[in-house]
Amino acid sequence: MKNDHDPMLQNLIQAYREVLDLTDSLDDRTYASPPLEGKWSPAQHLVHLIRSLGIVVWVTSWPYSLQRLVWGRANRPSRSYDELVQRYQARLAGIKAKSPAFFAPPAQSATQRHRINKRLLALTERYVNQLQSCPADYLESQILPHPALGKVTVREMALFSTYHGRLHMGLIQRDLNAAKGNAN
Repeated sequence: MKNDHDPMLQNLIQAYREVLDLTDSLDDRTYASPPLEGKWSPAQHLVHLIRSLGIVVWVTSWPYSLQRLVWGRANRPSRSYDELVQRYQARLAGIKAKSPAFFAPPAQSATQRHRINKRLLALTERYVNQLQSCPADYLESQILPHPALGKVTVREMALFSTYHGRLHMGLIQRDLNAAKGNAN
């Protein structure tokens, strides 16, 4: 692939940098404390993103032949970003979305901020490097499992990862704004 200017990769990097910029702008208390009862703190959202992206990075580091043996090959072209988001939202419609237990983050302290941010940025960079170095047909021909979407192509997983970062940034913003509204 070897294209540093691929819009898919640029969007992926931008999504995770934006969520890190948002959380970097928060004071320690806001960063580590859930803004509302039953909601995650901004730090917990970041840990969730680390766990989710970490699995993707780990699986995409497996030898291609092993991935193909475990999950097979794609039997359709990749969906677009918008189609993928619509499919994800349709899958979650009418159910209360809850992250699988492994992806649910424990409470975090502000003292862990540097480690959390550094880890998320490193994972994002590693994932982009993996995608840049893979064979051209790999993005479209290889499939991976997704807990809500089922089998997706590697390209779709990258597109979903971008959406996932943006989704959690939106959730952080929504909860912080709601907490401000409750304080007034």
